Amino acid sequence: MNNFKLHTPTRILFGKGAIVDLRDQIPQDARVLITYGGGSVKKNRCTGASSGSITRA
Repeated sequence: MNNFKLHTPTRILFGKGAIVDLRDQIPQDARVLITYGGGSVKKNRCTGASSGSITRA
């Protein structure tokens, strides 16, 4: 394995309005990775809402 350093500052938003607030939290030129596990995210339709909130026109 090669030696490497990894720095991953993370901001986690919880609660009502958190998905809508995503657009204001992410810089215009940022690359975003959305991860999830289990089925509750799909059942609650959070993936579509979150990706729609961060998509820039």
